[in-house]
Amino acid sequence: MSSVKMYLSYNNNEKVVEVPVIPDSLPEVVQELSHEEITTHTKTLTLLGQNKPKSFTLDLWLPTKDYYFCKGNGKEIVELMAYVCDNRIPARIVISRGMTELMNMAIAIRRYSYRYDRSLNIRLTAECTEYMFVTTPMTPQEQPDTPNFTSITVRYNDKTAQVQAANIDGSNLVKAREVIDLLGREVTWNAEKKRVCAGRVLLDIHTRIYNGTAYCFIRDIASTLGLGVEYNSGDKSVTLTDA
Repeated sequence: MSSVKMYLSYNNNEKVVEVPVIPDSLPEVVQELSHEEITTHTKTLTLLGQNKPKSFTLDLWLPTKDYYFCKGNGKEIVELMAYVCDNRIPARIVISRGMTELMNMAIAIRRYSYRYDRSLNIRLTAECTEYMFVTTPMTPQEQPDTPNFTSITVRYNDKTAQVQAANIDGSNLVKAREVIDLLGREVTWNAEKKRVCAGRVLLDIHTRIYNGTAYCFIRDIASTLGLGVEYNSGDKSVTLTDA
């Protein structure tokens, strides 16, 4: 379990905190469905419903001082919980092992509690529910005119790619496939949700279709995949970094 990393963040990685000690058991994700039952005079019928938001509970031991095996940033986790709850915003949890994502989910904190033990370290429990972003699909009449696409340089680790992009109100709208290819992930299309998938991760973000090609804002892609974004105004390049 030592190679597993867990991060909590908010506001598109405005604040990212690594959980210092990974619990022995990772969160158990519960998926409930909104089935309905109808009873007739002869039998009971089940009407299959849609998925409800996933839920799980975090049980964490958070050191408040440095140990040889971790840094004592436990108070930062509690402060992050308090901040997202006070400001009524979602957080994000990312759990990974190397380049494999085990979980990447926007979450709403339903309830959290913590206490100090005799060593003044923190025991925290948080009940979390998947946060579903509300997106309104545009009708064909609402689709904007095709912007002027050019190429920008995008870097990730030791790889570089020229990616089709257009500047929209100061943000880079990029060809999603080219960025995901650069990250070394498989690109697929979810026809039901009309969203791009990077490996097993659904990019449930603002997506525009031009000439049958999906474009997304590069910061949204990075945020969903738990990556940092650095923009170099000198050569107008973008560097993606692991959180």
